Amino acid sequence: MLQRSRSDPVVREEVYRLVYDDLRRLAGHRIASSRPGQTLSVTSLVNEAYLKLTERTGPAWNDRAHFLRVAAKAMRQIAVDTVRAKLTGKRGAGQAAVPLDGLELPAGEKSQMVMALEEGLIQLGKEEPRLVDVVECRFYSGLTIPETAEALEISPRTVERDWERARRWLKDFMT
Repeated sequence: MLQRSRSDPVVREEVYRLVYDDLRRLAGHRIASSRPGQTLSVTSLVNEAYLKLTERTGPAWNDRAHFLRVAAKAMRQIAVDTVRAKLTGKRGAGQAAVPLDGLELPAGEKSQMVMALEEGLIQLGKEEPRLVDVVECRFYSGLTIPETAEALEISPRTVERDWERARRWLKDFMT
């Protein structure tokens, strides 16, 4: 059904109904880790992510795990685009800190942190693309270790090791 969702509006509507709860949970995590007063609501993030997913070109999703992987990437892109737009206008004034399990920045630097994290992920992706996939699933989408393992088709233990390596690498990069 996921494979036919882009070409068939009826199937697309059914897929949206089926994945809405997953997207809402992922978006809820993303919004919860954002600053108070964030202009992007859970509903708008779900809608933007779904639009991004259905407008995407290339092969259709193979299964739920593949869909979740792609959704994590979409939410990362939306988060970065939102921050870029805000920085263009306000330069991120008055924003609160956001932790990345041991990676904390002082209050007022969230926009800069998101952009530094994005730069770090780009650099890390050149060396270790799977680590970036783990960060997208865990940090941007809030997937658990078992859900990340399912989405990336690797073992939970590998997710744990990769998550730890990625956090260490990003902390070093950002400090």
